[in-house]
Amino acid sequence: MKNHIAVIELNTEEESVLTLYQILRENRFTVSLFLSKRIWDLIGSYLRDDGLKNVHVYDDARGFSEIYAEVANYLSQHSADLVVLPRFYARHKDDLVCYLKLARDQHLCVGIVHYPRWSATWPPILVAGFPYVSMAQFQDWFFCRAMVDKIHCFFGSEIERDSRNPLKLALQKKTERPVFDCPFKLPEGCFAPSFDYEFPRFIIPGKIQRKRRDYASVLDYFARKQVIGKRWELVLLGKPDGLYGRYVTNCAQKINLAAGVEKVKCFDHYVSKEEFDREMHKATHILAPLNPKGYQMGKDSGAIYDVFKYNKIGIFDSHYFSNSCSVVRKGVICYDDYSSFYRLMDEILANCFDYHALKRAVFELDTYMGRGNYVRYVGKEVRAAIAVHGR
Repeated sequence: MKNHIAVIELNTEEESVLTLYQILRENRFTVSLFLSKRIWDLIGSYLRDDGLKNVHVYDDARGFSEIYAEVANYLSQHSADLVVLPRFYARHKDDLVCYLKLARDQHLCVGIVHYPRWSATWPPILVAGFPYVSMAQFQDWFFCRAMVDKIHCFFGSEIERDSRNPLKLALQKKTERPVFDCPFKLPEGCFAPSFDYEFPRFIIPGKIQRKRRDYASVLDYFARKQVIGKRWELVLLGKPDGLYGRYVTNCAQKINLAAGVEKVKCFDHYVSKEEFDREMHKATHILAPLNPKGYQMGKDSGAIYDVFKYNKIGIFDSHYFSNSCSVVRKGVICYDDYSSFYRLMDEILANCFDYHALKRAVFELDTYMGRGNYVRYVGKEVRAAIAVHGR
């Protein structure tokens, strides 16, 4: 008999839900999805094409307590072996947030459990690792602390299996529950980026916002007179956010005016999954001018997943990696500062960059980054969580 997994999505990202669904499906679990209308509108067509029938869509304006009541009613009629809560954030004053204290002023949000009469009869609950939240958000400190025992295991967003993710290590010190890794995105196949291209087509994926990436320094490079005249393209694959987003797109337009053609492509709207996939497949290099302070204690960037999902040459700020011996770090080009970034970019545009070291790493990473390895690893951890609860 197949294990039945109920996944409850609340105010999260479509990629994490879609990846989790794909992993569970490929492990031959029976999956029920509870999705907000916002997420359904983004990935509903894929789920329909994939043949998923057991999906429940709720209005985004509804409170958590109403949603949980609906889920509880469903679970009372359809027994589940595991309830999975992907990463989400509290937004309602009546919702109590379970957390573990990691430092004097930092707390890890690990799940939201409303104070329901039926919580004690639920199947085991599996939740994702979350960003830090403020103590001011918690309604009942003591109750939240006690409710941590309701969580049967945890998973964090991590591209490596059996990783040394700082968030994971900190969490393991605070709980005896199992903690494992789960990718934010799955690779499409083997890792085999192409080093044979006509000209470099760079892409920076993600919403254009100051706190995550340093777009200004990258655009300063491409705005130089000796660079504008060379053959290249740059795509800013994300919607501009606020004043900084408008500043970045204005800088891009100035480069285009100086070049007389569209060298930097921008979007003024949310980039759909179809648009995102189309642009990523055309790219040769993924630029990740990440602000390391925005990716601390286990928070990871979707760009590192995109390198392996879409088979691209990755260019990353070396300070992004918390572990200098990281397996995946070997599979991308790293720079330490913008002087070294400018030098490597000059070499790429001049078609004289030495890719030999990266090619050797790609050969070594091919097996490790295989899609099936991720699916089997997470499937094993989920089955272990179900087995432990059943004892």
